[in-house]
Amino acid sequence: MNEKDLQNIWNKIDSEIEFKSKDDLNQLLNAKVKKSINLYIYHLAFSALTSLGFITYLIITMTNRWNDLLYRLNNLLLTFCTLLALTSSIWSIYNLKNNRSNLPLKEWLKFKIEMLSKRTSNKTVYYLLPFFFILTFLSIHVYYEHSSLIEVIKNKVSIFGLTFGFITGLIVSLVVVIKIRQKQRNNLKYLENLYKQICYSNL
Repeated sequence: MNEKDLQNIWNKIDSEIEFKSKDDLNQLLNAKVKKSINLYIYHLAFSALTSLGFITYLIITMTNRWNDLLYRLNNLLLTFCTLLALTSSIWSIYNLKNNRSNLPLKEWLKFKIEMLSKRTSNKTVYYLLPFFFILTFLSIHVYYEHSSLIEVIKNKVSIFGLTFGFITGLIVSLVVVIKIRQKQRNNLKYLENLYKQICYSNL
């Protein structure tokens, strides 16, 4: 494949690209791949920071309500779930940032695409979100009600507020998660397109 054919391929990816040598196009490819993967890393980093902040909140509130056994169990369960999410985010960031310098670009990108495909297609978050959300709402509501968890559950007014807040918050959270997943899927399609061009151009 000559340089002109290679140029035509990259024009399909980026219509604003100017004529470049094969080495320049290879460097441009590396930059585009890293930029796309960095978008996932930013999302994961934000998720990790949010998880750390939430765990801090859970520990502080649990300490302040140590005599409330049910509240303590609620927060401990939330802490465990959040730690799992935090571990998953950190592990994914590590794998995405691991350059695997011993691998050719094509194989390296294929590995990243397979990993991201599994993550974006995983629907576990949709099933766990309602459960996680109601425990979170209980934690926040009970703490600021200055009552025990069992007292809040027995209070009809509190239950009404919890139900309304839970439904509203859950809908908003689902919309946010769906939009984030859509952006990630679009970015993944872009990476898959780059991979196809690499295979075709034998870079």
